[in-house]
Amino acid sequence: MHALTQAMQLAAESGANTLDIATVHHWLSTEAAETELAVRGLATSADARALLDSRGFAWRLHALMGEPAQRLVELSELLGARGIVIGARGLSAFDGLLLGSVAQQVIQNAHGSILVVRAPAAP
Repeated sequence: MHALTQAMQLAAESGANTLDIATVHHWLSTEAAETELAVRGLATSADARALLDSRGFAWRLHALMGEPAQRLVELSELLGARGIVIGARGLSAFDGLLLGSVAQQVIQNAHGSILVVRAPAAP
């Protein structure tokens, strides 16, 4: 939610009142995608949509299927977005190198501004 809060702040500062939010789910069978993708997208984004609604922002939900970084970059290009705001899970540099990171992959492949937002460290 920290990334969403930052996105709302940037949108408000630039005069935008609508945010595109995306959820990306692992590959589903064709039948499952037809029946479950929208439901999963709505479930996954419920807290984000509630926060946007409470702050008076309009939103467009994009429920996508596939590799998260690739799909986020493709969506950004399709929408002609000015930038991408993405959260980071805060893995160590070593873990990030071994596992890969959606944020790292987006940084490497996106064309445009990218803001990576880390959650505050737990006390």
